[in-house]
Amino acid sequence: MTKTDTSYTKGFRSGGYNFRITDVAVFLGQIVPNTGDFGFDEEEVDAYEIGFKSTSEDGRVQLNGAAFLTEIGDTQREVNTAGPSGVVQNILNTADATIMGVEVDGRWAATNNLLLTFNVGMIDAEYDEVSFDISGDTLVNQRDEDLALPRVPQLTYGFGVIHDTDLGDMGALVSRANLQYRDRIAYTDSNFGWVQGTTQVSANLTWETPYDGFAVSLFGDNLLDEVQVGNDTQLPFPGPLSNGVQTPFQAIPGGGTFSPLKKGRVVGVEFTIAR
Repeated sequence: MTKTDTSYTKGFRSGGYNFRITDVAVFLGQIVPNTGDFGFDEEEVDAYEIGFKSTSEDGRVQLNGAAFLTEIGDTQREVNTAGPSGVVQNILNTADATIMGVEVDGRWAATNNLLLTFNVGMIDAEYDEVSFDISGDTLVNQRDEDLALPRVPQLTYGFGVIHDTDLGDMGALVSRANLQYRDRIAYTDSNFGWVQGTTQVSANLTWETPYDGFAVSLFGDNLLDEVQVGNDTQLPFPGPLSNGVQTPFQAIPGGGTFSPLKKGRVVGVEFTIAR
């Protein structure tokens, strides 16, 4: 059985004013002369999507997919840059952009005790027209349009497996393993700040005891112990390896950065009581 659906959504985000001006001199000397205004205009979004959901006759196989197109006008961005007194943050209308992509996910009950899952997503995001200097070279040109939109990975995919074993009077044993991959992403509009691609592997083994609501789990997250930052914001002073030259996605940052690390490998035991 297969079902299809289509949708169209139009959304608005109202304009406003920057009440958190972290550097008044930069705001009055650079932002206002470039934008011609103390505030920012509304953002407008048109989103189109077509998708399907398909299930086999016996219910063991399920496949879902969708293709989408999102057009954004006068994108509102909280632009982070390194200023003389620290990190400068201003909400600005930076560009018009188009984001299109496809997503597919599915599951297969191979046996009564074994479930396999997968997901994959591909996104193409580009600027159509840039109205503010997001590259930091004081010009609005092709260099700005060639930058990657922040927080948009080109590729994501994952695989998972769930298996359960009936232990009779001893309860049940449920095991799970999952792998998720995400491409690198730009963190700041200039692409000077970025977050590495990552492959996250997790596993969980849970004993559902015969005592109602009591379970014991052995779990592991980030089992490959991958280094991953939570964000990457530029600072106004140099780092120990910086060369003073900022370029998008550079291996060694041109200046200092604020890049807090996420947790590395975590392995633990968890006791759960649900009442």
